[in-house]
Amino acid sequence: MSAVFGCAAVVLLIAALNRSSEAAFFVLWAAGVCVGDYYFLFRLAYEATLEGDAVRWRAPLTSGVIPLTELKRFGRSGWHAMDAFHVSDGRSVPILTRARIKPFLDALRAVSPNTVVDPSWGLRTELRLEEAIDHLPRRRRRWLLLALVAVFTLSVATFAAGVLDGRRRSQAIKGRSVAVEGTIVRYRERYNGASRAMVRYRVGDTTVVNEAFIDRDSALGDRLALRYDPEHPERVFEPGDREPPGGEVPDWIALGFLGAGVSGAATFGVWRRRRNDPPCSTPVR
Repeated sequence: MSAVFGCAAVVLLIAALNRSSEAAFFVLWAAGVCVGDYYFLFRLAYEATLEGDAVRWRAPLTSGVIPLTELKRFGRSGWHAMDAFHVSDGRSVPILTRARIKPFLDALRAVSPNTVVDPSWGLRTELRLEEAIDHLPRRRRRWLLLALVAVFTLSVATFAAGVLDGRRRSQAIKGRSVAVEGTIVRYRERYNGASRAMVRYRVGDTTVVNEAFIDRDSALGDRLALRYDPEHPERVFEPGDREPPGGEVPDWIALGFLGAGVSGAATFGVWRRRRNDPPCSTPVR
């Protein structure tokens, strides 16, 4: 993720050199990238192990040891819902908790009874779900996994159908569209050389004015080569538009995207629960 944000920052830097108006946005983006990189690379632990009378934690570029005598609490960290190790000197080490943390917490309670173990509501919910899945008979767990895979497949198919439907409608609109010459009479919005403009053109013997997206520099009074949908004359667009008005991807594909994400995560979680619990001293993953 840091690499992705870094590449985006380079692209924004190049854009900012060409357009001074974007310099402030680039500065804010770069600051966000630096803060995020520091947090994820140096502050956020991804692994914790019990080693004798201490907890050893590891982040991507650093690590540390917390003696159990100094560990006051494990649980929610103040301003966000992420769990963390809270030390007696006021420091906290947030940790990216994953499945199979219960053995670690049980071992921590056993070896350090003075440490308060109070997981966040998110982790408690995850642990309850894991316990419920573990109590399912093996056959039912298999059927649950198959059902989640089916929901995931259906969600992906729904998303793909929405994309294909948008492309089909775009091609149909372009195929029946009629060429016309239009004139820009008013701007509604302008940004980075493109604009949303009101254009005047003729539909048969009638002169109409409708909104069009102009993907290039233009000025009031410019005459443009446009196309419009004869079934819906208010849909006017430039010949090169990939998604003419009416050919956009339908909003309902968001359900497919959301369903795929939720069911995919649940499928992965149930699949992981089929493995044997590791020993309590193994890393939190």
